[in-house]
Amino acid sequence: MFQKNTFLTISQTAKKTDIPSYVLRFWEKKFIFLKPKKGEGGRRYYSLKYIEGLLLIKKLLYEEGFTIKGAINFMNLNYNNENKLKKIDEFNSILIKDIDKVIDLINDGLILLNKNYIK
Repeated sequence: MFQKNTFLTISQTAKKTDIPSYVLRFWEKKFIFLKPKKGEGGRRYYSLKYIEGLLLIKKLLYEEGFTIKGAINFMNLNYNNENKLKKIDEFNSILIKDIDKVIDLINDGLILLNKNYIK
């Protein structure tokens, strides 16, 4: 997609990621790891690692149904100290575990409801 040392302006990043510039600026305020380089005039420059992070945030919010707060918590838990995202396989396995927990809770609730109605 991009070369490793490529930096894109906010408008280029918005175009490549299909995320409006105003949303990118908003996300910078919410997600602490999003700190694009700023040029002399305050112009933002996004590196590949930030673009990957933006695409993951977009996926969490628009495809996976996370709230902003949920996405912030997920990114804080799953973004390591070197500011590199964990592999997508790890991301998917975390989601699957969380989904499995929710399914178990729903099943437990259904069992309890059935016991109460069968009496």
